[in-house]
Amino acid sequence: MSGPENRLPGCEQVFSYNAEAGRLIRKISHNDHRRHRHCPECGLVSFGGKLGDRPADVFRAVLDKILAACKHISQSRIRRLREGAMKRKREYGRSDTANVEEMLNDIRLGSERQN
Repeated sequence: MSGPENRLPGCEQVFSYNAEAGRLIRKISHNDHRRHRHCPECGLVSFGGKLGDRPADVFRAVLDKILAACKHISQSRIRRLREGAMKRKREYGRSDTANVEEMLNDIRLGSERQN
């Protein structure tokens, strides 16, 4: 995700809605003064605030993408990190954002906590 921005780059404003919804979204994006975040890879736009939580299967895919980039971590540790994050989501209701942040701290510090 990008840092907070006041304006979205024009080339990343892609709308695949009906004409009326498209006009409304363009009007909001040009006239809304809240800060926005955008993901150039998938086109997701967040109008301020944190991104919402995703279903467990989508969250697992996000974890897999993050962990695949960690070439220096053993497969057994990757499994523990993934299982820990999924447990925090399932049993403790931890938000996806806080959960990924905790997993990244675990990677950095070399520890997998149980909750």
